Amino acid sequence: MKITKHISLTNKALTINKTTVLTNLESESFTIFLKSIYNKFEINYPKYFKMDKLSKLGFLSTEILLHQENLKNKYKPNEIAIIISNSSSTIDVDSKFYNSVIDKEGIPSPSLFVYTLPNIMIGEICIKNEIRGEIALLVSEKFNSNLIYSYLSDVFENNKKIKACITGWVEIDKKDNFNANLFLVELIENTKNNYTFDNDNLKTNFTE
Repeated sequence: MKITKHISLTNKALTINKTTVLTNLESESFTIFLKSIYNKFEINYPKYFKMDKLSKLGFLSTEILLHQENLKNKYKPNEIAIIISNSSSTIDVDSKFYNSVIDKEGIPSPSLFVYTLPNIMIGEICIKNEIRGEIALLVSEKFNSNLIYSYLSDVFENNKKIKACITGWVEIDKKDNFNANLFLVELIENTKNNYTFDNDNLKTNFTE
């Protein structure tokens, strides 16, 4: 298993393969900073603007990760998996939906309810990229390299159809502090430009 591409997107900057491509020098808000990235990569997907914040972060981060990768030409839809983790599941939209439930003057919001489902972020990614392989959202206190490595190893070992996986961490808290740390992992021969995807390498070369 080789890491063929890596992206990190936080409040401060966007990096691709450890090279900073965009910084948030003005400390722009979540919405404005992500919109600037959306425009920079010339993404045209109107449904993005209807998503909740977690789905926007996961979707946009994946679009950057897959930019110019041509995965559709390399793999069949059922050969690509998505295994992502975070610490709070969908707590941001859960809170908003709960408030709509207890609001005596209103009714529970169907548009919010959709995004209370933990896998909806991954579902948005799958719909856009026509991915039909194994998917999972794992919840852990922090980015757990051992959990990700163990789970992904099991996926590749037990599902022989899977040849590539989008994996990593996507989190946003109630104060709009966000962190997406995603990897494209593929079953390919070793090359000097790729990291081996294993627990030790994740801890050594990537922030945990």
